[in-house]
This record gives sequence, C-alpha cells and structure tokens, in this order.
Amino acid sequence: MLRRAAPMITLSLLLAGACADAGGRDDDAGPLTLGPEAGSLGEDSESSGGSSSDGSSSSTTQGEVDGSETEGFKFDMAALGDIPALPEGPIPATCGQAAQGGSSVGCRFYAVDLDTHDGVETGQFAVAVANTGAEDAMIMVTQGANMIYDTVVPANSVEVITLPWVNALTKNNGPSALVVDGAYRLRSDRPIVVYQYNPLQSTTTNDASLLLPTNAWGNDTVVASWPQWNSIPAFYSVVASEDNTTVNVNPPPGGVSIAAGGGVAANGSGQVVLNESDVLQVITSANNSDV
Repeated sequence: MLRRAAPMITLSLLLAGACADAGGRDDDAGPLTLGPEAGSLGEDSESSGGSSSDGSSSSTTQGEVDGSETEGFKFDMAALGDIPALPEGPIPATCGQAAQGGSSVGCRFYAVDLDTHDGVETGQFAVAVANTGAEDAMIMVTQGANMIYDTVVPANSVEVITLPWVNALTKNNGPSALVVDGAYRLRSDRPIVVYQYNPLQSTTTNDASLLLPTNAWGNDTVVASWPQWNSIPAFYSVVASEDNTTVNVNPPPGGVSIAAGGGVAANGSGQVVLNESDVLQVITSANNSDV
C-alpha cells in the first residue's frame, strides 16, 4: 500500500541538562540568547524624496500621504505598536549554551522514520549533520541500547549519515501502535543542526524535516494536517525524550476515525506512557481521511 509521510510530534517533560551525557564541556556555560544582532528596521527622517522617469521629483513628509486624497479606496490603518527587537547573540559554542535557547541548534536530537510511499522505501533514510562551529563535533547515533553509528563532523562542514528503515513504522498499515525504541537518538558534544530525509535522493518524494533539539521541545503540540490522497490512510507520530512521558491525545470535536491501537481509541483519544526513544504512530482507519 502506498503511504505518505505525515507530521512528527516531539513531546517531553522539562529537559534539564540535556547535554550532561554528551561530553561534559558545558559546566561553566552561562545563559545565551540566540539570534542575529538587533537593529532598526529603517531610518527615521522628516521627509524622503525620489525622482520619476520624466525628471520630476516628489517628496513625502511624515503624516502626509503621497497622491490624490479623493481617488481610490481609503482604509483606516491601526497603529502597529512597538515591534520587539530581534534577540542578540552568536550561535552557541557549547551544549550548555545551546540548552539555554529554543532554536534549532542543539546537542541531542531524535530522528523518526516516517512512513512514506512503499515504492521509494528501497531508497535510503538519512540524516544530515551540519556543524557550523569552530571545533569538530563528535556524533553518536543509538537506537535503544544499540550503537548504530559514530563519527566526527569537522568544523564548518556537513555530513550525511544513512540509517536503516524501521520496518515497524514504515510497514505498518494499521492499527495504531507504540513502537519501543522506534526512534534514533543522535547526540553531539558540540552544538549542531540536523535534518532528516525520508528518503534521501528520491525523484518522486523527498520528505525533508529540520529536526528540533530536545532543548526546543515543548509539552503542547497541535497536529496540522490535510486529508490524505491516493486512497491511503493518514497518520502522525509522537516521540518521547524521557522515560515515563505521559502523552494525552485529544482529537478535534467529534473525534476522528482511527485504527485503534497503542492506547489510542477509535475516536482518536487516549493516554499513552512512552519511554525515551519510543514512538507512538497513530493511523486513520479509512483512506483519504484526516487526523
């Protein structure tokens, strides 16, 4: 059966010391606010001028509107109010600094093999690790207790890591299920950015996702979806970063038609306890449906 990738939800509890097991270089790191340097959106002035192609010029003074006052539609524009400045600060240099922010830069990630077309699952599931820092990053990929891959990504470089498909997720046409250790855990001793591809280098579908590190995860997530196509069911996946994570699944008013399983009822509601790296895959019971 052909399948199409759907959203992945990341749920966690409070994540204190997300990098404590990833190198120990962050003991003295202080808070850091991420983002480009703040600046004004434009220069304030009393007037501005311009010229036209026929050599004429025009100027507009603050408080005036250039052009006719009697032609065309007129709209009352409300004041925009104060526009907050962009946060200041460089890209974090340590895992401790990354843990203070909520950006896509971090040291602990979870890659989840999302279901896709059966015809392209002969391709390659993969993640790409981007190290924009000034020092090399040691990378370790595990699945449960199993070591999958380890490497060093040099500073200012990108490395693609190919990973095996997880058949319990990609070959599941229903019912919904909880897959123990279904996710790949990727850890680094330096802040990195990670992308995943389902699959890599496919001509018909290449579902690419920017993964968020655990320091950017939250506790409340909405699944934004659209009815599935090509007579196939829809689905979403949930992954936990900590043991004993309680996931409450609340469907929209009226419920949805779900292939019950894994602790999720036929109307899409349920409460499921996930351990670290577990994946809950919720699948609709009907084709061309929505979650």
